[in-house]
Amino acid sequence: DIYGELSPWDRLSEVNTITFEKQAGSVVLSILLPNMKKSSLDMGRKDNDLVIRAGRYQRVLTLPDSLSGRSISHAGFTGDRLEIVFK
Repeated sequence: DIYGELSPWDRLSEVNTITFEKQAGSVVLSILLPNMKKSSLDMGRKDNDLVIRAGRYQRVLTLPDSLSGRSISHAGFTGDRLEIVFK
C-alpha cells in the first residue's frame, strides 16, 4: 500500500508553491523553485502562457484572465522564490 494509513486524497503538504499577491497596483506571481540555479533559468510569455525553462525542464503556466492585459515589469529571486511583477 503506497499511502499506508493515509488516504490518497489527503493533503500532504501545506507549502504554497504558487501564489498571487496584489502590491501597490501591481500583481506579484511567486513560484517556489528550490535548488534552482538562477543562471540556468529562462522565462518567456506567449499570450496567456508563462513559459519557464531550466535546463531540460520546462513548465507552462496559464495565467489568469486578470493578468492577460498586464505586462511583466520585472522578475527576480527572493530566496527560493521566483517573483514576477505584472504592471
